Amino acid sequence: MDRAGALLSPLTPATSLPPASSSTGDGIEFVRCGAMQWEVVAAWREAILGGDGLPVQRWLREGRATAVKRGAGRTVYRVDLPHRSFFVKHLRDAGLIRSVKAWFRTDACRREFDKARELARRNVPAVIPIALGLQKRGWWGKESFLVTEAVPAACSLDEYVDEILPRLPHARRIFAWRQLLAAAAQLCAAAHEGGVFHDDLHGGNILVRRATAGPEPHFHSRVETEDSAPNEITAPQLFLVDLPGIRLTGPLDEARSRDSLAMICAGFANRMSDADRVRFWKAYLAARPSLAVDDAWRSACAVREAAVRHGRRIVRQRDKRAWADNRDFYRLHGTAGTAHAVRDLPRTMVEQLLRTPERLWKDNIDRPVKLSHGSLVVEAELTLADRTIPVAVKRLRPKSLGKALALLFRRGRAPEAWYRGHALLARGIPTARPLVVYQPAGAPLFREGFLLTEWLTGAQDMHLYGWDLATRDLPERTHRARSAAAVLGRLVGRLHDQGFVHRDLKGNNLLLRDRGDEVEAFLIDLDGLRQRRQVPFAACTKGLTRLAVSAEMHPWLTRTDRLRFLRAYLRQMAENRRTWKTWWRAIRATLDAALAEIRAAGKPIA
Repeated sequence: MDRAGALLSPLTPATSLPPASSSTGDGIEFVRCGAMQWEVVAAWREAILGGDGLPVQRWLREGRATAVKRGAGRTVYRVDLPHRSFFVKHLRDAGLIRSVKAWFRTDACRREFDKARELARRNVPAVIPIALGLQKRGWWGKESFLVTEAVPAACSLDEYVDEILPRLPHARRIFAWRQLLAAAAQLCAAAHEGGVFHDDLHGGNILVRRATAGPEPHFHSRVETEDSAPNEITAPQLFLVDLPGIRLTGPLDEARSRDSLAMICAGFANRMSDADRVRFWKAYLAARPSLAVDDAWRSACAVREAAVRHGRRIVRQRDKRAWADNRDFYRLHGTAGTAHAVRDLPRTMVEQLLRTPERLWKDNIDRPVKLSHGSLVVEAELTLADRTIPVAVKRLRPKSLGKALALLFRRGRAPEAWYRGHALLARGIPTARPLVVYQPAGAPLFREGFLLTEWLTGAQDMHLYGWDLATRDLPERTHRARSAAAVLGRLVGRLHDQGFVHRDLKGNNLLLRDRGDEVEAFLIDLDGLRQRRQVPFAACTKGLTRLAVSAEMHPWLTRTDRLRFLRAYLRQMAENRRTWKTWWRAIRATLDAALAEIRAAGKPIA
């Protein structure tokens, strides 16, 4: 039987494993290597199994294998042999809880192996399993290996959209993006029609393979350039990966299909326009003629709303990662104090900051940015092994005895700013990236906290940027003002849409920076930031009114610039049910009242 027939044949139950080498009629061989029992596709046995089983350590020493992902109890390797490449997933039961769970459910590698073969039988594109190894280690703990064939010239959907598409010229990028939408819709339609519900359907669990006319490039050397031939960006092929949690049933109905599509659409909510959503939905329905939909437009809107809810739920769950040890962050706790840092910073540097917490800001006290009773901010540099990065050093302390007593029941200002900064970045809201937060050991009352964030080189607050624009030529000033209005509208709209309220949303807390022909905007001073499930209309208009007061310092700004800001703001509000005119009138009324109050008190507009 050929290899394709072996992959599409019925499964053999795991309980029928013989104690020695044997084979079945479907092209799967059963091999025992020491305490490990293997199921392997016959055509791959000699390539991957040696006398002592899977020689991963030897491949690592020879440079043929590299670890591409590590986690608690899980390691994934990529192995490149002559003319063959594959991935090895190594699972180990780590800890008592996982060992107990293993007694009541099937091993994850076994589930993925069986389900991947079932997906091939149902003609759903997915990774191809080529070997499964299982071993039980005493009463507590199991060890398992899953080997899957590598997809040539492939990368994850997230990587393709974030890194490869932006390298293409504009026209080709638009064409490739539309082709990708159609391919994603067809993959989802094939999976749903085949009765496959993926419990974690996001861009990281979908592989993209581009169709090429010549030899396939290596996985790690693919690059799209302006000279790429048209057929290198057309007809991409998509495959499902990470299959242990998929559920296999009959064809999915409209409700289950909507829940599944919400997962993948949530990851691309900021990249998909309304036209893209309609295009995706039409391609999906065309690939599933058996799915009866009464109102296609209403169904597409329901998918969008479900995607918004799913995205917010996922990002709230991921906010906790800033406090834990994972691939992005790590924490240090010792006699000198407690610190949380991004993986970019070496541990030795963070330990040195804990031992001498005040050295960095004292060495740069001649470069102050902000000086007040509760905070001090200076500009400094951190020297890493290969580069020096500019940073802002913030020393934060309680402003009063009442706030100092409150620290007995909640986090300090510095840890809270660390958490909020990464929460904003996870939601696509630009701010200065927090690098490390540390609190030296000491008495809890009036304890200082230190926060280091990236320095936004070349950025100015909205007032300084506006005064600089006023000195430029009229065409450039008009272009920059329009770009700034649009980017600020998107930032503030995204902020409110994701449930954040800034109680001091003024021009001094918004930074602008020219980047070529475009303008970038950043939110700073996160002490005034509060998070809610949903920001009410009154709170939104209050924040916008405060920003409108700051805009009054620049009389050359036109009503068209303000309207452009508002339209960009409303496009980010997924659940807005009011027209722009309603917002405009509400902000105008509160703005007039605020300006009258400021003038009556004799205060300057700021």
